Amino acid sequence: VVTWHRGCPVISAYAANSISGAFGLWRVVKRSKQCLDFTLTMYIIHLMACSIYGGFPTPWQWWLLNILSAVVCVVLGEFVCRRSELSDIPLSSSSDSSNRRSS
Repeated sequence: VVTWHRGCPVISAYAANSISGAFGLWRVVKRSKQCLDFTLTMYIIHLMACSIYGGFPTPWQWWLLNILSAVVCVVLGEFVCRRSELSDIPLSSSSDSSNRRSS
């Protein structure tokens, strides 16, 4: 039985993990199409580590929290990566453009 007093720090830790994981995807993967693959790999490795350490997790709360955390990580990671992918690409440096204007 999970009480609110014990569950709140765990939920906060998973939320912080999914947010930091999303920005980690942005720094490492940098492609929105690969965010789902890398996130699922990360959470499958987490499932294996939890299974080795404390046995296969059976509480539905654990599964719900991990699924929601993975969804947040994927959605936020894809958003940040897509935003980075769609940013403007400078065609010339600022010194080249200032030289052209003065000529």
